[in-house]
Amino acid sequence: MKYVKSCLIITMLLGVGYSQDCDPDWYNCDCNEDTWQEYYNSEGHNMEGCYLEGANLSCVNFTDANLWDADLYDTTWDDECGITDSNADGYDDVSYDAGAVSGDLNLDGLNNVLDVVSVVNIALNP
Repeated sequence: MKYVKSCLIITMLLGVGYSQDCDPDWYNCDCNEDTWQEYYNSEGHNMEGCYLEGANLSCVNFTDANLWDADLYDTTWDDECGITDSNADGYDDVSYDAGAVSGDLNLDGLNNVLDVVSVVNIALNP
């Protein structure tokens, strides 16, 4: 029992040490997932060296941001930004309203040989 207790204490102490991964010699640890907005909105949009490992940056527009040497490892980015799904069916309403059918590459409302020709043209002329 004493062994188990010792292992638990060591594991807890190691967890605290490894949870603070930001190395101030390499990164701006003050600029992190909780504070990056302050740095982005600063003069010159300077986010150089921000420590954003594991940050959730869904739907963020980083136009003109300086992310030089920023740690973006395992950062979450959302590719679904801008999709409008008013009826909550899981599909972009704008595309549905346009009449696009799965596989209808030329948007003529039909799945036929002309769509296959479009695929071949895309493959041959990327």
